[in-house]
Amino acid sequence: MRRHRVDPGPERYIRLDETLAELKPERYFAGPRVLVRQMISRQFRLQAAYVERDAVTNKSIYSVLALTRGVPLGLILALLNSRLMSWYFLTMSQVGQRDDFPKIVLKELRSLPCRHHLPLAGIVPRQQLSWPRPV
Repeated sequence: MRRHRVDPGPERYIRLDETLAELKPERYFAGPRVLVRQMISRQFRLQAAYVERDAVTNKSIYSVLALTRGVPLGLILALLNSRLMSWYFLTMSQVGQRDDFPKIVLKELRSLPCRHHLPLAGIVPRQQLSWPRPV
């Protein structure tokens, strides 16, 4: 997995049942979602990609699901892959500042500053824009 893309590799099958050591709910493996790689890139950037294909991921990949229909996963993907969000994470995170293998942990991923409402994220619907009138 790299920023914005996932190499699916060869197609394989596993049994998703209680015999797995750490069984996660199926919603983390199916449908639209943003995958976030736990390891920070060599360029010290967060790595996220949008996928719709059903696939099982290992523990080094987090699945980000949309909680509401109002927040497009594309917006979440853009924010996570932005230089600003990478800078913020590396500045605020103790784990991200490690010298050996910096990574993002689930608690820190959940605490990144992403608003649940688009206008609060700085995106204002066109009808709400107010331009100054010429004098």
